[in-house]
Amino acid sequence: MSRSTNINGTGVVDHGFRHASAFRCGDRAGRHKAGQASTPRELPNGSLDYRAGVPNSVNLSDPAARREALRMVDVDDPRPHHAMLREIFDLERTWREGPDNGESDEFEQIYLTAFLLFLIGDPADSYRLYGAKFRTGDMDLGIGFDAQAIFGAGRRETLRWLSENGHTDECAHLSDWLSQTEDPEIEDWARQVRDYFYSPDGVLLLDEL
Repeated sequence: MSRSTNINGTGVVDHGFRHASAFRCGDRAGRHKAGQASTPRELPNGSLDYRAGVPNSVNLSDPAARREALRMVDVDDPRPHHAMLREIFDLERTWREGPDNGESDEFEQIYLTAFLLFLIGDPADSYRLYGAKFRTGDMDLGIGFDAQAIFGAGRRETLRWLSENGHTDECAHLSDWLSQTEDPEIEDWARQVRDYFYSPDGVLLLDEL
């Protein structure tokens, strides 16, 4: 990719997308570049199926267990836990859309997981993140989920991946969002979210459940 990916002085990944040029959705729809991830399969409950290897020893059965799994992830390099973060994200979305309101700040976990996926910067995650923001049946989730999290791969690369994988409606919607609604800008948002969830030395600030 032409974008840069590095850790800047604030501990936030710099995806090099401030100067991304406009991308016309649908220009190259249906074409798959070598090495790109395929579009995830949508399951009946609305979650997305990226069956990837997550160690059986990691307990993801409930919000408390998932929080401790998230505590294992290094915010400065979450890539080794990519598969687990995808699974946690889907489980957290299912939990948020269910009847359990939790007893503490469990609702924060989907936002934290989205931020970690943002830092990884895989454009194949954009469709999954888009669904949580714009296709959820839970009003609180739709309002609280920041669309900035969708653009971990960069503005242009995210739109390109969606267009080339047949998601032209999502591409067009996000293109409009970028031109009309992006506030705060993605780079500023990433710094704010890191400071909200992590100490300066990378310790997760959420308490045990």
